[in-house]
Amino acid sequence: MEKRNATIDFFRIIAAVLVIVIHAGLRGLFGVSVTVALYAVPFFMLVTGYFYFINPSRERLNKVIKKTLWLWFIWMIIYLPAGIKIYVRAHAEGASALRMVLDSVVGESVCYGGSWYLMAVVVGLLVVDYLRRHNLMALCHTIAAAILIILCFDTNYRPIVAHVPMVHVNLATTVITGILWIDISYIIATKKEWLLEHFGEWRWFIIAVALTVCEYVMRRCTLGELSMKYNDMWITLPVSMVLIFTVILKHPNMQPKEHAIKFRDFATLLFFISFGVIDVCRLPQSVGGCTLVIIITAFLAAFIMMLSHRKSFKWLKRLY
Repeated sequence: MEKRNATIDFFRIIAAVLVIVIHAGLRGLFGVSVTVALYAVPFFMLVTGYFYFINPSRERLNKVIKKTLWLWFIWMIIYLPAGIKIYVRAHAEGASALRMVLDSVVGESVCYGGSWYLMAVVVGLLVVDYLRRHNLMALCHTIAAAILIILCFDTNYRPIVAHVPMVHVNLATTVITGILWIDISYIIATKKEWLLEHFGEWRWFIIAVALTVCEYVMRRCTLGELSMKYNDMWITLPVSMVLIFTVILKHPNMQPKEHAIKFRDFATLLFFISFGVIDVCRLPQSVGGCTLVIIITAFLAAFIMMLSHRKSFKWLKRLY
């Protein structure tokens, strides 16, 4: 029986819950929604990139990209009516279908906030894999480092360069972010044995979280309040993510593939359904409100999975 690392799939569920924490507006102890919760989307990207770079090929690249684009497309269609309404209201004088499509492809769509991550994965895989095939990984690492610096100064460290003109979009939620995280996934895949030997124990997981929280505290003490709108990148975030991912790889819980994949599918549905639940329910931005969103989203995800195993509703599997 084929086995699969269920630990990774279980942490997908945790990451999906952290996405809900961010978008439900929970501002917990030590600013959880602007520190630890930001592990979520990078983790999703690292999983995709890691499994691809273990055994890269044109065939596998096409398969991953097609799957990712399908998820982007089908959920864009589902949320399109609400997205059009929001977009027209926000751009009463300059609204256009072309502009809405371009925004949705390059950055964060009004249809659902997670759309940017899927396009970022596609762009990241295409760019990093191209540079890998042409033996240009040194250039790739340089580009990724430059993106990290740009994103830090465009978000949490914006006050330092407040006099420098910036584009009026959150660069951290655009496709360029995918290059950074897919490049890091390549490093993890190719340096796996060394990383497991040196950073595989659970204490490094704690250190990873401590790095991000400490940077948050230092940032608050030196530069004041964070912008709740643009707070998506920390200098220590890539290091923290490598440590967290390494610890997870070091402690695999191998389960039958069909069982482990249920975790993956459940996490996928949690991620996508949560945007609709948050918009429809409009619950208070509090611990109670966030908890209720998680419960409702989990119920809907479980219901869709259960229903999709019935013969008449197998088409629902296309949602995840």
